[in-house]
Amino acid sequence: MKNQSLSQQTARRLYNLIAAEKKLAPGEKLPNELELSQEMGVSRATLRESIRELAAQGYTSGVLVSYDGFVRCLDGSGEGYSLSVYDRSGEDVRAVALMGYQGPMSIAALRDYPVNAMDEARFYRLRTGEIRTPYVDIADGVARNAVSGLTGYSADKGCGEILLEMMPVYIADTLQEDALEALVRDGIDFLYCEDEVIHASEDGAVFSHIYEGYSVG
Repeated sequence: MKNQSLSQQTARRLYNLIAAEKKLAPGEKLPNELELSQEMGVSRATLRESIRELAAQGYTSGVLVSYDGFVRCLDGSGEGYSLSVYDRSGEDVRAVALMGYQGPMSIAALRDYPVNAMDEARFYRLRTGEIRTPYVDIADGVARNAVSGLTGYSADKGCGEILLEMMPVYIADTLQEDALEALVRDGIDFLYCEDEVIHASEDGAVFSHIYEGYSVG
C-alpha cells in the first residue's frame, strides 16, 4: 500500500469518526476547527487539507463516500440520493443500477473486486491477473466469499456495525437464507447481484438505470 500523507491519514481518521464510529448524529456539524485539530493532534492547515480530501472523495451535501465501499449520509432533510450497484462477470466490473434512498443512512459494501484505482490497494492481484479478496475465514485462513458482492444498509446503525454483522454472512461458501433474514431482523437491509439478477431485501426498493440484461428479483 502506498504511503499516505498526514492529511490523507487525518482524512481517513475523520471518515472513521463519522461513518464507522458514528460519533456524529445526522445533521450534526463538525466541532470547530481549533477544537477538532487539537483532538486529532494535527495542525489546522492539515485538518483543512484533510477536509478537502474528503470533499474530493464525495463528502458533499451531507454525504460521506469512501472509495472502499462505505457511505454515510447525514442529511435528514428527506432529499433523495442514489447508490451505485456494482457487479462482476469474470474480469468485467460494471455499475449495473442505481438504488434510490433518503438519508440519514449508513451503507457498507463487501466485494471481491476493486471498483477504482484507489480501491485496488486492498486486493491481491496474482501474476495470472487473478484478484484475491482481502476477506478470509478466521477458521482456516482461506479467502472465500458467498457472492461477488454484498451491500448492507441501515438508518439506525453505523457502517462499522453493519460490516461486523455482514462479514460472517459474506465470508462463507454460500449465502444462507437464515443468515440474510437475521440481518433484516436486526435492522440491516441488503442487496446483491447473482446471475444478472439484483436481489434486494427491502420491499419497495427503487432501482433505475438498470444495465441491459439485468433484472430486479
